[in-house]
Amino acid sequence: MVRTISATEAKVNFGSVTQQVIDDGEPIIVESHGQPRVAIVPLQQLERLSELEEEERRRVWLERARGLRSRVLAKNTDLTSEQAKQIADEIVRDAVDALFEKGIVRYAE
Repeated sequence: MVRTISATEAKVNFGSVTQQVIDDGEPIIVESHGQPRVAIVPLQQLERLSELEEEERRRVWLERARGLRSRVLAKNTDLTSEQAKQIADEIVRDAVDALFEKGIVRYAE
């Protein structure tokens, strides 16, 4: 069961609250005026959440790229499947490079 504490309790006992999160490996929800506002979570859980979000972002990109390839092929029936794939790959590559330059996406390390 996730523990819930008030913002005042979190402020007054921040050191012991964070230590409890570290020791127990369980998040603690912090409420303000009776409403959940934030959670203090173990770093490993935050890192895993970030990984899952990145995986989902990549899955969506791949799905869009596949859809683009299908649309290019459907609108250009004179192209072979390989030509349509090459065009779609070039478009996706250009888009990813532009997003990388803007700092919106990053390459996995």
